[in-house]
Amino acid sequence: MTRTAISAKNQHKIKRSNQSGHATKRAELKRQRQEIKANSTLTMHEKIAKNFEITKQMDRLARDSSRCRVRNMCGVCQRARSYISDLGVCRVCAKHHADKIVGLKKGS
Repeated sequence: MTRTAISAKNQHKIKRSNQSGHATKRAELKRQRQEIKANSTLTMHEKIAKNFEITKQMDRLARDSSRCRVRNMCGVCQRARSYISDLGVCRVCAKHHADKIVGLKKGS
């Protein structure tokens, strides 16, 4: 049981998004958006128009290329709910394997 247990499904999403270059493209578009926000020479209408163009470009990217779509899942049973990030497993597996995890006691 590793601390950063990510399911095979999510690993595939990460791998696919990084291979296709969407992650770098998304980061570049976010950087451009920050530059527009910081630019004081542009009028409000120009900023809105440029932000709209960047948003349209980001919408064309694959949805799975966003890092926030990756879901923490149990490393043992692939359960996504009640995930304990310190252990990398869900509460059910933590209770079941409590005797094997150092520093964890069964409650009842």
